Amino acid sequence: MRRRSQSSANYEIFLLPKQKLLFEAIKSDTLTRIGYGGARGGSKSHAVRSLAITFSMTFGLKVMVFRRVKKELIENHINPLYKDYPALMERFNRSENILYRPDGSQAITFGFAENDSDIHDFQGTEFDLIFVDEATRCSEYQMKFLETCNRSIGRFIPKMVYTMNPGGVGHSFIKRIFIDKSYKSGEVASRYFFIQSHLWDNVFWVINALKRDGFTIKEYYYKWTEEQRRDYALENAEYAQQLKSLPEDLRMAYLFGDWDTFAGMFFKDFQHATHVIAPHIVTGK
Repeated sequence: MRRRSQSSANYEIFLLPKQKLLFEAIKSDTLTRIGYGGARGGSKSHAVRSLAITFSMTFGLKVMVFRRVKKELIENHINPLYKDYPALMERFNRSENILYRPDGSQAITFGFAENDSDIHDFQGTEFDLIFVDEATRCSEYQMKFLETCNRSIGRFIPKMVYTMNPGGVGHSFIKRIFIDKSYKSGEVASRYFFIQSHLWDNVFWVINALKRDGFTIKEYYYKWTEEQRRDYALENAEYAQQLKSLPEDLRMAYLFGDWDTFAGMFFKDFQHATHVIAPHIVTGK
């Protein structure tokens, strides 16, 4: 899709099918907590960058892109935006890590907090839309604090978007709200939504193979079944070969999005299908 920014500069945003679902979820009038990803290779960071630009520049929202580690924030978001949207990034203030609009208002703030105490630097800030990239690397405390910054005085219903892989300090929290769908007091189930994205949902891992075999991107997404895309990507994507070579627990988590692989973090052989049985009642004579 082509969007026109408030600076009258044209820029193009290309979204994959799962990323389009994320776009629609953010526009929703009911959803406020949205999870995206759940496995490696699903183009999570690209989705964050593209949608941050779209919702800040086209819809005029105040957006934050958050990642726990500053170096990763720079390498995965700020530097790619300089490469892809150099005209827009002319208004990026490096000392503040803020991208401004021509009128001087804040468009995108790039935030990080490597320690729990650092998250208080955002005390008193307000954002219509917050992307927490690689959320499982953040602590539950950090994510809960960021929720207090997610508010808006406009017509837009504030949203938190979490991208994630299994594993990490925030694994249990993210798994509870998006995978297990186990909610506590104050957490309204209807406001939570999860979009699973796998490596095979990102056509660019197999784009050369498709050209070699005479297939189109349209065929890949709209004529093939989920199983066909999965099998083709597992066979032809180099990144898939790397993930397949990992130890069993990491392979199941990163390639297939198995959240039970890290259950308890100490039980490396835990498998839900093998070690969990349905509850039953034993009665005495």
